[in-house]
Amino acid sequence: KEYMATKVVGDVELTVEFDKGNTARYIIEVKDTTPQELKVTSSAFDDGQTIPDKYCLNGSQPNGYTILNAQNISIPLTWTGHVENVKSYVIVMHDEHDWADNWVHWAVVDIPEDITSIQEGVSNIGIELKNSFGAGGYGGPKPPQGSGSHEYAITVYALDVDSIDISYDENSYIYYQNIMRAMQGHVLKEATIKGKYEK
Repeated sequence: KEYMATKVVGDVELTVEFDKGNTARYIIEVKDTTPQELKVTSSAFDDGQTIPDKYCLNGSQPNGYTILNAQNISIPLTWTGHVENVKSYVIVMHDEHDWADNWVHWAVVDIPEDITSIQEGVSNIGIELKNSFGAGGYGGPKPPQGSGSHEYAITVYALDVDSIDISYDENSYIYYQNIMRAMQGHVLKEATIKGKYEK
């Protein structure tokens, strides 16, 4: 080809190539903007697998035992998929075990729409709420000994609003139901990765 010109109109890209004889060759490419399913993954573990000790709660409390190598740092996450009209994201990690009663380990709200990943230990993206341990930010797995395998659901919600208002007693802790109620009617898409832990 001698030279070319490209123009983009909406979802269509038109390229014209000219050879030395000034013969034109037209290339039309239509970009796929079909909404895709939201998907969340972690570099720390695969869906359904055991959460590494590194991401578990450190110290002897609660439940009176210590997890070797526990650092209580938040789990790295990446989410993909085209979501139309998304304004913000929310991350919620909760324990689905019957004993846990939807114990919230991590809740981050008002994550900007251009954020699609979070590195381990990062706490400056969005607003971190108090977890069910009563502390701000992330609180890793540490189930009661002998209670069997606990499954932890980490869900990313795409919302159609920039911010959500969650009312709860700041001297206490957040309830899973409070978060769900605050997001009601605003969830465009959601995706979940699950990890398990047993002691």
